[in-house]
Amino acid sequence: MNHAQRRRLPSLADVKRLYVTEQLSSTAIAARYGCHPQSIRHMLKGSGVPIRGKQEAALLSPSEWTDERVALLKELWAKDLPVSYIHKQLGVSYGLRAVSMKAQAIGLPRRANPVKAKPKPVEQHKRDERRLPPFPERPLTTFLPESPRLEMAWRVELAKVRAQRAAAWRTICGVTR
Repeated sequence: MNHAQRRRLPSLADVKRLYVTEQLSSTAIAARYGCHPQSIRHMLKGSGVPIRGKQEAALLSPSEWTDERVALLKELWAKDLPVSYIHKQLGVSYGLRAVSMKAQAIGLPRRANPVKAKPKPVEQHKRDERRLPPFPERPLTTFLPESPRLEMAWRVELAKVRAQRAAAWRTICGVTR
């Protein structure tokens, strides 16, 4: 932290008063004094003030769901309008999912999922069309491998077999070397 940032930090008494008594968030306090929210949290934590969690802070913050917006949500939801349209009409800063979650929280009926509601027709295939063609018969000739090492190993094995056959033929014919 440099000298300019230190000058902008408020006094610990002011931070405690705003955080504990007035229930402001660390972000709101930091915006008021022009410093970083983490600096405010460090000050509070260092002085022994328990830091609020996200859920507790959300409960303390003013809600965007006023009674007028909830009434408008119920009215538009009853007309079965798209959630994106309802979101634009309400003007809430949350995402589209927040509208659906609020509707669920206040007990409005669930919407039918348009993807699941309209299944695509499935074509029935004949069993013969799906079957793969049979494997071709094994070729009568053997192919040499393309790798030079495999080709060399194949040639060595072939030479051994030929030598065994030649030795067997010699014994049959009675030829000696």
